[in-house]
Amino acid sequence: MHNITKLFDLIFYSLFPKTCVHCDSLLKEGEEILCFKCHFEIISYPFSWDLSEDNYITNKFQFRLPLKQAASFFVFENSSVVQSLIHNLKYKGNQRIGKWIADFYLDHKKKTFFEDIDVIVPVPLHTKRNKERGYNQVDVLCESIATITNIPYNKKAVKRVKYTTSQTKKSREQRLKSMEDVFTIPLPEVVSGKNILIVDDVLTTGATVESLGRTLVKSGAKTISILSIAVKM
Repeated sequence: MHNITKLFDLIFYSLFPKTCVHCDSLLKEGEEILCFKCHFEIISYPFSWDLSEDNYITNKFQFRLPLKQAASFFVFENSSVVQSLIHNLKYKGNQRIGKWIADFYLDHKKKTFFEDIDVIVPVPLHTKRNKERGYNQVDVLCESIATITNIPYNKKAVKRVKYTTSQTKKSREQRLKSMEDVFTIPLPEVVSGKNILIVDDVLTTGATVESLGRTLVKSGAKTISILSIAVKM
């Protein structure tokens, strides 16, 4: 049976070869999502997964939220390997990337980040955008984190009720203004008195996460932790 499965995989990948999501080179045995060269670029980059109390992200949200801790898997740069990962996850339907990030990067040392977290919530998409894209790009990541850490994940605890246009070219002040009254908490009992982990794809100004965090706090959340796939520095 094992030999038949191996033969099927060989035929399948001969017809539909896997390629690196960044450089498009054919993936060799042992490689997944990224080739070894591109993978080395992101694991050797400084500042990724900085768990110090005064890291870049915690400083960004200082005095803005009752922040417990914050971290990012990667640092985002234009035309980088990380940008390719985000683009393929977000716009090309490659949801395997979310699971791959969690499986590969949440080793036993980094699991300490999740101690005392009660509930994981993703930054939700508006229903219109969710229909356009077909899925929320951080859901798979959240599900994988929940599986690895045994922390409850609830994507229905938060709802995005206001549709916002692209935030890419807006200033922080413009983003904060556009994010007013964007989120509601249909299940306040899920977050009240709890330590909440918000998961997002890319942190830029932090306006979206700040708005969501404030909404959670108004509904009784005890503390807020933040985890993003990437952060723009």
